Amino acid sequence: MKRLAPYGTWDSPIDVAAAVDERPIGRGRFGAVDGRPGVWFTQAVPEQCGAPALFWAPRDDTAARVQITGLDISVTSRVNEYGGGAWAILPTSGRLVFVENDSQRICTLSADQIAQIVRAGGRGLDAVRSAGARGPIFDRIHLTPDTDGAVRYGDLTVSQGVVLAVQETHTPVPQTQEPQTTEPHKPEPHSPETPGDRVTQHDRVTQALVVLARDEDDESGAADDAPLSDTLPAPQILAEAPADFLAWPRLSPDRTLLAWVGWDSPHMPWGETGLFATALDPGTLEPVGDAHRIWHSPEVSVLQPEWLSGKDLAFSEDSSGHWTVVTVDAPSAYRRACGEPGVPPAESTVRVRPAVREFREKQFVSDPPASVMGESVTLTGEIGGPLWKLGSQWYLPVSRGTRILAESRSAGTTLLWADPRTGAEHELGCPLDWLRIQDFDDDSATALLVGGAGDRVTGLYTFHVASGELHPVALEADVTDTSPWFSTPQLWSFDAVHTVVYPPFNPQTEGPDDERPPYVVFVHGGPTDQAMPSAQSFGAFFTSRGIGVALVNHTGSTGFGRHHRSALRGRWGIDDVDDVVTVARGLAAAGLADRDRIAVSGSSAGGWTVLGAVTASDVFACGVSRYGVADALDFARGTARFEAHYSQSLIGPLPGSEDLHHQRSPLSRADRLTVPLALFQGQCDTVVLPSQTQRVIDALEENGTPYAARFYEDEGHGFTTHEVIADTLVTEFGFYAKIMGFTPHGLPSTRLQGRGR
Repeated sequence: MKRLAPYGTWDSPIDVAAAVDERPIGRGRFGAVDGRPGVWFTQAVPEQCGAPALFWAPRDDTAARVQITGLDISVTSRVNEYGGGAWAILPTSGRLVFVENDSQRICTLSADQIAQIVRAGGRGLDAVRSAGARGPIFDRIHLTPDTDGAVRYGDLTVSQGVVLAVQETHTPVPQTQEPQTTEPHKPEPHSPETPGDRVTQHDRVTQALVVLARDEDDESGAADDAPLSDTLPAPQILAEAPADFLAWPRLSPDRTLLAWVGWDSPHMPWGETGLFATALDPGTLEPVGDAHRIWHSPEVSVLQPEWLSGKDLAFSEDSSGHWTVVTVDAPSAYRRACGEPGVPPAESTVRVRPAVREFREKQFVSDPPASVMGESVTLTGEIGGPLWKLGSQWYLPVSRGTRILAESRSAGTTLLWADPRTGAEHELGCPLDWLRIQDFDDDSATALLVGGAGDRVTGLYTFHVASGELHPVALEADVTDTSPWFSTPQLWSFDAVHTVVYPPFNPQTEGPDDERPPYVVFVHGGPTDQAMPSAQSFGAFFTSRGIGVALVNHTGSTGFGRHHRSALRGRWGIDDVDDVVTVARGLAAAGLADRDRIAVSGSSAGGWTVLGAVTASDVFACGVSRYGVADALDFARGTARFEAHYSQSLIGPLPGSEDLHHQRSPLSRADRLTVPLALFQGQCDTVVLPSQTQRVIDALEENGTPYAARFYEDEGHGFTTHEVIADTLVTEFGFYAKIMGFTPHGLPSTRLQGRGR
């Protein structure tokens, strides 16, 4: 029989260490070492402050994984600040090519060197020698000069035996900012100095597509003797700055055409992009023609080009309202773009449509009348998503292009198997609720997936298409001893706002009948991300202690079609805030939550929604913001290049909408910052500057509102070290205890700051 205890006070075996001991997995690829089939993947390593390292595991014994890169190396790209695609394996030679974070240089290890590391048991370049002493077996080889991070690489892709990449070059340009052409709003007392009054150092940033390595270079072993000096030749440039941003370089099977996706500011890749191509000499890969945009439509997002044959180029585009895989006759489209007479327009042909699925969802309708019902809801997925990290992929041509493996997103992911020649497709019974496609092995008909489910921890899995067997390769957390304490996620809709709800659950404890539990409404980032059901210790840390968790897919979230995603355009800070408030009120009205003990928590864009919600409503007892945007105009002027124009679509074009940016910002309602807040900020954040969080603190001090604040010296936009993540979790939970009036078991209440404490 379960014992009774007030919500928030339950004892749980999911301690802080277990909750933060989640080691995110990045890219995964199939690849043999020393003739033994295996799987390559990146995963965060606690001993490296959460930085990702490269691992290899044999297919027949995945527990015998080996860390290939040493403790001094973080395999991380910084292109577009968010990076992505930081490594690749050449299939013929087995050579590894990767980006090291500190210098952003390209490094390489030969197949023989990798085999030595595997035989020595890792860790990579700091492996144990045969005599038992630790030390490098050999020095890694650099393929690019040392520029102290001024030249960066990402989206490393093996295409027709060549490693292609996006190269990003930063050139410092001193300049004096010109005064505003339109009248700006009057600066707040604690705002930074007015732009136009200071000399600043800016980078001129350009991107190009380059060749980093070729599989055929390894036949002679010449790459093993590459020089270690800093006077290395620059990578071969295939296309230079044909658009502000570049992604997904792909060579045609005969190497005569290079295709990629590009977009210009102020667009974002999920808003409007185009398909580009340029002609190459197949032997030298030197450009023999200009770069041209071969497929484009206003207000349409193009993603992930992939060659199915020498003629058919597949890509995903959302002109239908949902990202759908189509093909185009790329050579003809290029010839027409070059102005060759008599070439007819290249029409796109639908190859894979996203799945339409029914979900059981608990509906809450507030007006009229307030009621809860279970309904079957039909949702159309989409084969695509927001490109925050380079190298993302949502489908793969397999079996030499005769089949397509695709994921379709909505309330949950569906794995599709399609014949692009006939359009026939069917769903594969993959037991993951959500997933990201990584690779496919034709010989064994096995897919490599990163994913998770409400009853399955997030990790890297192999999935056999024919049998439906799913096997873990590497998991992000070990929940063997704590999984009985995990809450089962439920799909809810509060006045049409899709939400994943995790009720409080503990197999040994339950709350009193006359008490409703506290809840935390978590707001995802982006604001284009998507919340999906998943078994993870971070959320179970709350639910197993008696605090419910609700993950909101507010307006602007991806996975539900372009209309839902684009509906936030011009309304950021309005519709996302309204949706979060709707969920909080729905939780209380449906009898799930104590209406006086609902908190709201979010990071980055989610932090913006948190600050907006507590200043625009009175439904939340408190809020938690991790590096949240507080001043949209300051964000637009001070953030990194990738997002420099993002607010123009979310709020309004600049110049011309300065007043609207100010009005929409939480700091414009600084006098309404009267709800207790916990604030967490990295001092090295280049996306949301620390000054924004400091201005929120200044407003809380001015208003006499209690708060908790933590600044972390070595953290940027997104915390990585376990110590910092643990500190934020303990502080956040203790903050809820202090504000909501319960005594947590085995955890301290957070000491509040400010005059109002």
